[in-house]
Amino acid sequence: MDFFMWNQNNSGGNFVVNDNLTWRVVIEADTYEQAELKALELGVYYDGVDEGLDCSCCGDRWYQGQCVDIKSQTITEYLQEYADEYGWESPSVIIHYADGTKGTIVRMAKK
Repeated sequence: MDFFMWNQNNSGGNFVVNDNLTWRVVIEADTYEQAELKALELGVYYDGVDEGLDCSCCGDRWYQGQCVDIKSQTITEYLQEYADEYGWESPSVIIHYADGTKGTIVRMAKK
């Protein structure tokens, strides 16, 4: 299994944050296609400007998903480093595992 991540653009001056979505959404799946179907079920969408959902000057809310190259780290180690470097608030990443469970990654206080 691989992990795939979708990043959200701050379109219109806000982010969509709920029990399933936040600034970054990670989905564990066998293929990108499976992960993308799950992402769409959770509320990720494309072409928001064309559909009138997103701000035309800010751009579309969701970027296409990408496979996460975790190398020798666990997914939580990789995402914790990512959240610490780029995160804003808690949670900055929601992980949707293939078994149906969820996890969150929060930004740790800078030392």
